[in-house]
Amino acid sequence: MPVVPPFHHSPDHSSSSHANPTSFPHKWATNQPPAQDSPKLTFNCRPSPFLRIILSIVDPKPKYRTTYSSSTRPFVPMSEPLLLNFNLLVESPADPQALLNDGFRGDGIRITRRHLLTLDSVCLISAHLRVKGEEHQSAYEQAMARIDTTFAGEGIAVRSRPASPGGRMIALVMAPRIGGQALKETWAALDREGYGITGHRWLSQRDEVQALEFQIEGAPVEPAELTQRLRPWAEAQGIDFIVVPEGRERRRKKFLVIDMDSTLIRQECVDELAAYVGKRDEISAITARAMAGELDFETSLRERVRALKGLTVADIDKVYEERITLQPGAERMVAALRGAGIATCLVSGGFTLIADRIRDRLGLNDSVACTLELDETGTLTGEIKGPVIDASIKRKAVQAVADQVGADARSEGIAVGDGANDLLMLQAVDAGIGFHPKPLLIEQAPYTIARAPLDALLYVLGYSDEEIDHLISAPIPTPSPRRPRRRRPGRGRGAEGEASANDGAASEAASQPAATSEAS
Repeated sequence: MPVVPPFHHSPDHSSSSHANPTSFPHKWATNQPPAQDSPKLTFNCRPSPFLRIILSIVDPKPKYRTTYSSSTRPFVPMSEPLLLNFNLLVESPADPQALLNDGFRGDGIRITRRHLLTLDSVCLISAHLRVKGEEHQSAYEQAMARIDTTFAGEGIAVRSRPASPGGRMIALVMAPRIGGQALKETWAALDREGYGITGHRWLSQRDEVQALEFQIEGAPVEPAELTQRLRPWAEAQGIDFIVVPEGRERRRKKFLVIDMDSTLIRQECVDELAAYVGKRDEISAITARAMAGELDFETSLRERVRALKGLTVADIDKVYEERITLQPGAERMVAALRGAGIATCLVSGGFTLIADRIRDRLGLNDSVACTLELDETGTLTGEIKGPVIDASIKRKAVQAVADQVGADARSEGIAVGDGANDLLMLQAVDAGIGFHPKPLLIEQAPYTIARAPLDALLYVLGYSDEEIDHLISAPIPTPSPRRPRRRRPGRGRGAEGEASANDGAASEAASQPAATSEAS
């Protein structure tokens, strides 16, 4: 069994944790001070023609009194060169990079930086151009005309557009294999939405899944909104496509709340128990309708549990050993999250007799599930003891875990599930992911992973395979609390000696609550 972090689940708390599903006895982390806002500087200026074009898009009635942050440079005077970003998609086996150099030689256009990605016979060039011209608009038109002339003369099919100023985000593409056709379709889909590609990075090229992220620029919009707009296209292409924020906030997560059935494990445990007593078809039909949101979850679950009356704990143990299997990638995902210092909690409408074993097997920090009522002989009575873990309780559990780790639930939490019972939980955080989702989640979940294995969640957070391997082999150490500094014996007399004694008493008192908490 993997080594569980210091804030692991304690068997002594299993009854209290299950009786109150949103109460967690563990003290995980403390609050961190919020980041201070950067100072603002105000400039009185009349923008250049090119900047007026940008302002007219952002604000149809520009006031010419623009506020910039201290890290933002004011408008570029017309006398300075214009910097442009271009996307070139070349469908040819020729050397587009050499052709690009020859085409932009002279005429005041210089390539300062470029990103080159070639898949099959398709080449994507993200070129940064430095253009000299009397006016920015004419310089822009000159650069566009130069690109068209350069590549049209060679008979190469090229589509080009400048990367628009504004929102910068990351577009992640995941598929069993990412080739030239996927590159063309991704470029075209982003182009239709008004976004240009400015760079790329491979996160994974494994046999199981390939993950390629693109840096994109365009109109500022919520990443989840752009993801949902392009979800029908991604479904048609047979790929997983997710847009996430650029920068550190992508990885700034403190906890994961995850479902069990059809998420951490490949099966629905109630269906497997029903199959053991010969009622799979009857129970599976009810489960499918409940996960699709067609039936009330609590009512349907109690109906299914009544069909299990007469099963013993030994029968459930046998079902677990013979029928329950982990989702591919589950162990790798949990190990990497543990290495990154991210707390993990299983919250399921399934049963504690299985959920607790999954928790211990993976080394999760906690688990919350429904408790099956047993008689004195260890046989199921067909009833549920305590509350049913439905959608509303799952949503409350997200906030409860956030409070325990000292996190902001919305921005620092991750939630993963597959069915209608998980929708409120997924919508409670920015990084809510429907994993191999049912139809309702495909329509309404912020993000979805429909084809990739469970550890693809790590790519959504921005980790590459090399970084994941490092997290698993050399996890981030948990800092130990500092002890109060104590004076050397005999160094102080009178008031100093008394202070030294008080220091020792304070240290002993400070350690007492920790011992009490551990014992509890």
